[in-house]
Amino acid sequence: MLKKNVWIVALLAALAMMFVGCGGDFEPEVDLDDLFINGRDVKLVKIGSNAGNEVEGNKYSLNFTAATGDASSSGFGIKWEDLPEDVSQYKFVEVEMRITAVNSTSAVGFTLKKNSAMGDLAGYGANSFPAYSNNAELALGDKRKDEGSTGQYAMKLFDDGIYFQFNPWMEEQGSGGKPMFGGKLKGKVSFTIEVTEVAFFTGSGDDDGDDGDVTPEELFEAAEGIDLTDLNWDPQGTAGYGSNVSFDTDENMIVCTSGGGWGHFSFDIPADLLPITALDKFIVVNYVALIDGEAKVTPKQPNPAGTGNPVDLSPAMYPSFVQGVEGNIKLPVSSFTDLNDDPILIFQLNSGGDSADWNWTVKITSIEKESYYCCELCDIMWEMMQ
Repeated sequence: MLKKNVWIVALLAALAMMFVGCGGDFEPEVDLDDLFINGRDVKLVKIGSNAGNEVEGNKYSLNFTAATGDASSSGFGIKWEDLPEDVSQYKFVEVEMRITAVNSTSAVGFTLKKNSAMGDLAGYGANSFPAYSNNAELALGDKRKDEGSTGQYAMKLFDDGIYFQFNPWMEEQGSGGKPMFGGKLKGKVSFTIEVTEVAFFTGSGDDDGDDGDVTPEELFEAAEGIDLTDLNWDPQGTAGYGSNVSFDTDENMIVCTSGGGWGHFSFDIPADLLPITALDKFIVVNYVALIDGEAKVTPKQPNPAGTGNPVDLSPAMYPSFVQGVEGNIKLPVSSFTDLNDDPILIFQLNSGGDSADWNWTVKITSIEKESYYCCELCDIMWEMMQ
């Protein structure tokens, strides 16, 4: 099983790289117009007033043991002015992080905020139930080494940096929209995360020098969707679960005409990405979307029983398709049981109790793999030696 062997293979690869260097096929392709900042060069700032809310370098820790309260006045931020490079010219930002220690009764999750006062991002819901279903969220999980990515967000959504508020209201999957712990924690919260990378993107379609004033409709029209004629609207025989989505073969786009619901759709991982190895960090689904705001989905994987409803990744994720960006959804390879046995990506429509109109259209522009950097493999080896 891939999850059982990932750290062993990573250790062997890191040892080999220490002797032969970081060349060859292990170096990921990087767009030179974009900026990637290693987490070790990032300095976090603390936000919120709860005790036990601390930052040190690129690490954030929360130790909340109060008998009352919800620990929501806790979090951290990355200020643009504290970064080693000028990022003012970029249009999109993405942050990757992982859990380095955890001993909590709560899963680790955050809501993205626009400033240190925890102001909401324009177009997204407030950090309260049930409005959380329209939040800009990042669910990391509940185990050490669980990791995740925000995906790309427009820089214009933030004031002077990107900020993360601890979110005890994040949905408990399978509960019919009930928030974890009813919004109130039933035990201690104790974890540490570290930011591993902050990336900035220039976007595309801006060659005319108009500062990127492209409408969502123009961006969508210009994008080319890949051929997904192998789409499966009813994975593993889950009767009726594909009725809310269809595939436009002329434009290569996925169309949802649901007023809410829990339907599934799925497509195969391209054969040229296989096999998936322990050196692979994420499966990246790149897209453009046309929707009023965002469309939340829950990535799934085939049911181990071979039939019946697909099951959550481990940990579960709740990403969204967002309008107006060339966005991506990053799926951690370690969250799947075995992508080589079942090379399929399944998504469940996730209204999260939200009654908003659900008409949306998405073009999948590419599916890629993102591999570990050499320095990340060395970090893994170092952790295993402690």
